[in-house]
Amino acid sequence: MADNQAITALQRAKICEGLDPDLIAVLASAFRSETAPSGTQFIKHDAQSRDVYIIASGIVEVEIPIVGKQTNSSLARLKPGDSVGEFALLRDARRTATARSISEVQLLVASADDVLRVFDEHPRLGYVVCRNLGKILADRLTDTNMQLRSELSRS
Repeated sequence: MADNQAITALQRAKICEGLDPDLIAVLASAFRSETAPSGTQFIKHDAQSRDVYIIASGIVEVEIPIVGKQTNSSLARLKPGDSVGEFALLRDARRTATARSISEVQLLVASADDVLRVFDEHPRLGYVVCRNLGKILADRLTDTNMQLRSELSRS
C-alpha cells in the first residue's frame, strides 16, 4: 500500500477521528502494509505480539476459544476503519483473542513500540488516539457484556 493509501486508510480509521491531516501523515510513517488472504489468522489467541492493525479493506472475525471445547466463539466482525490488536498500545501481554480474515484483507500494521515513539514525539496525536481508543474499547466492552447477557439468559 502506497503512503497515500495508508493516509487514506488512517483518515477513515475510528482510532484517528479528530486528527489533523498533518498528524495522520506522521502516524502513517509508523505503519506498513500487509495483505491477509481469506482465512488467515493474523492474530492468534495467547500469542505474544506487539503489533497493532488497522483494517483498510475486507472483513475480520474476532474470536475467542471456548474453554473445554474445540470451537471458538465470535466476538465481533470488523470492517474497514476498525482496528484490532490495540491492547498492545496499553500493555505488554499475550493476545486475548484470534483475528481471522473472512475475505482478503488489506491491513496497516505497526509495532506498538513504533506507535508509542510517535506519540512521544507528538503528544497531541497520542492524546487523540488514546482518547479514541478508550471510546472504542468501552463500546466493545458494552457489546461483549450484551452478548454475555444474551448467552446467560439462554442457559
